[in-house]
Parts: sequence; structure tokens; C-alpha cells
Amino acid sequence: MKTICYLACGYPTIEKSLEMAEAYVQAGCDAIEWCLPPKDPYVDPPYIGAKLRQARRGCADYEVYLKELAAFHKKFPRVEIILLLYQETVLELTTERLIAYCREHGIDTILSGNLSDETVRKELMGSGIKLAASINYTMYPEEFELVCTANGFVYVQAMPSPEDLKAGRGRETLKMIIDKLREMGVDRPVYCGVGIRSPQDITFIRESGGQGFFLGSTIMQYYEEPEKLAETIRAYKEAGKDPI
Repeated sequence: MKTICYLACGYPTIEKSLEMAEAYVQAGCDAIEWCLPPKDPYVDPPYIGAKLRQARRGCADYEVYLKELAAFHKKFPRVEIILLLYQETVLELTTERLIAYCREHGIDTILSGNLSDETVRKELMGSGIKLAASINYTMYPEEFELVCTANGFVYVQAMPSPEDLKAGRGRETLKMIIDKLREMGVDRPVYCGVGIRSPQDITFIRESGGQGFFLGSTIMQYYEEPEKLAETIRAYKEAGKDPI
């Protein structure tokens, strides 16, 4: 399974976030979900949103963030970068600038939880960029429609929220979603994130059909404990291995 580590670029500072990106690599992550902080991170949960707001207060110039990512790519050219961008960020950068940047630095996938502008979507995919689509436990029909019109991996909510549980949507929903995607003919990779709290969750994701997982707040809490950070990433990565 692919181990993907989330990075709120600029948190707590740009320099520190780059240090964390390097720590992810040294711990053996397969890819980094690299988020450029939006003006208003309303799609993200409170914990992540607070970190993005702090990053934005420290620096609101996307050119600075892109320059630092370019430097990271030069140092670690083989590390896969998944750009996590709000629609507002894409529009501010402009599709022309974004496409040129991705081509220059070998970035081929963008994940966005609110990118609904069809013109922008078509321009990005037409340039060869893969757009990832996401599906939550609520399983709204429009989410499956976006999956069918996207060309990148599918991001599926990994664990039920308290609200999901109250509504009768338990852990079995993950397998239901993945099975439905395969029945629809979606053969792109399915990666899972949100709510992952233990290595045992990774075993559950693998058994449900997931092919990768995202680590966010699970590792961000150890930014001041590098040894614990590396130990945690390695433990989750080990849990993702197929049993012999």
C-alpha cells in the first residue's frame, strides 16, 4: 500500500515544514500530499484548518511556496508530490501558471476537495494533469459523477465520523464504496484518508480494498519529536504490507 504523508506547507513556518517533508522522506513515505494554504480552509477539519491559517498568516505569497517546493523537488527528485489545492488557490495561480509549474517539476496529480469549475478541470486534465476525486461516507451521487469525469486516483473517507455513526454509516461503508467504484468500472487507485488513528486501521483499509492511505494529524502531532514521527510513519507503513 502507498504511504502518503500530509504536509501543510508553511506550518509552523516554511522552513520547518520543509524540514518535516525531509523527515517524511527519511522515514520512508511513498508520496507527500503537499497543501498550499488557502485564504479560508473551510473544507478542512478544525485541527488542519488551524494549521493552514497559521501558515497563511506567516506567508500569503504563493510564489514563495512554489519556490520552496521547487527546491525540495531538486533535492528529492524521485519523491512523488500530490498537490492539494483549493479551487480558490488554483484560480489565483491561474491554470496556465499551474500547468507550466507542474510540467517543470514533474508533478502530475492534483487533489482538490472543492474544484468544481468545469473549464478549469478540463484545462488541467487536457494538459495531462491527473485530477483526483473524493468520496465521503455520505456517498452523494455527484461525488461518483465527479469520479467518472476525473482521471486521477480516488480519495475515499477511511473511517466514519461521529455523525456517520449516528446516521448508521459504520466502517463497513468503506468496502461498500470501493466495491461500488469497481462495479462502475473505475480501475484507478483508491487511497483512503481521514480518521486513521492506528496501524490496525491500515489493515482494515487494505482488507476493504484500499491501495494506499494518508497520514495527517496522526503525524503532525509529532513535529517536535522527530524520532517519534519517524517511528510512527514506519509503523503505519509496515501495517500496509501484504501478509505473507
